[in-house]
Amino acid sequence: MAPRKVYAHIPLQAPLNDAANADDFDLTKPLALSRDLFKDDALILDLNHHETTLMLDTDLDDHGVAMTIEDAPYVGMWSPYPAEAPFVCLEPWWGIADNVDSDGQLSHKMGINRLAANQTFDAKYAISFF
Repeated sequence: MAPRKVYAHIPLQAPLNDAANADDFDLTKPLALSRDLFKDDALILDLNHHETTLMLDTDLDDHGVAMTIEDAPYVGMWSPYPAEAPFVCLEPWWGIADNVDSDGQLSHKMGINRLAANQTFDAKYAISFF
């Protein structure tokens, strides 16, 4: 699924994030996908701006998808729950939902991106299919 390491998992209290109660999400072994994985909404991992490649494949055949995220602070993974859908969405996130402790001030928002006048922002990711 991703580089074999333990990531910080940011839980949701939909629609808000609860980063203060982040827990470890062990991806040192392949992730077993199941519908219940998404019962609490999206699975959000803190990538800490490190280049990361996520891979989803199946034991049924040799097909899958790989997404390399260059510098996003987070990745969201989700699939509808409890509805049954034949997909999992991988989304690099350069921002995140408000925190449960948010005071509503945009300047205090967790994960906010700020640009000075005339500054630009480039975000990159690559998707390959196999």
